Amino acid sequence: MNKNCIDDVTLIRLFIAGRANFAANGKLRVQSALDTQQLLARSGQILAIARPKAEPPEIGVRPQSSYTALLDRTLRAHSFLPLGTGQSKGFARYRYHLAPEGYQLRCASARDLWREWWMRYRQKRPQGVQIDLLFFTQQKWYSIRDIVFSNSTLFVTTYRGETAHQATDLVVWAEKMPEETADEKTQFFTAAQVKAKAAQAHKSQQTRSLSQYQSRSHPRVPSTAARPERECKGQPCRVPTKVNRRQPQRCSQGIC
Repeated sequence: MNKNCIDDVTLIRLFIAGRANFAANGKLRVQSALDTQQLLARSGQILAIARPKAEPPEIGVRPQSSYTALLDRTLRAHSFLPLGTGQSKGFARYRYHLAPEGYQLRCASARDLWREWWMRYRQKRPQGVQIDLLFFTQQKWYSIRDIVFSNSTLFVTTYRGETAHQATDLVVWAEKMPEETADEKTQFFTAAQVKAKAAQAHKSQQTRSLSQYQSRSHPRVPSTAARPERECKGQPCRVPTKVNRRQPQRCSQGIC
């Protein structure tokens, strides 16, 4: 791969996706070692180690390097969340998580989870069960039944059982995203639909314009239907009865 055609962010994204075999630029390069891929700096220092064949995939990141912050942001954007420090060379572990449909993924300290639960969710649970907040444990998602914080330890109770976490431990949970109301939903149209709607509107405008033109060009002809007759001293009178209520017309024959 041409070293001048790839920047650091793009190379890191390829590394995370497992598609950066021997990719490199002027500052970073990727090399394979057994069942892992390594991201190295120009000096040869290992910055990250990926295990793409693991279930779920994991990536270890060297802490306090010049690329730690960039790796952290990019990994989180690709649903890799930190789990703490691993056993291998003190690298920070990131594991791939897929949030349930309709939920937003969160990863923070156990104290932050307790704060969210206490302020927003503890009073919403109907008869001890709620589905707005899910907790990730034992590689699965479970609805939270209760959370207790005591002596700097967070006790999370799910249908799987109870787990204990220190206040500073990183935990993973998912919050249900608010549903769009009918007024908030935006309707999108394809280019063909927009063109069809524009043609329909143009046709309607032409029809209205033609009707208005015909109305001006051809004045309405008074109806020739037979009008009501009345007897005029024994003879039929063709004058309408009370055409004008204020000034009744006289008989044209002058005999009424």
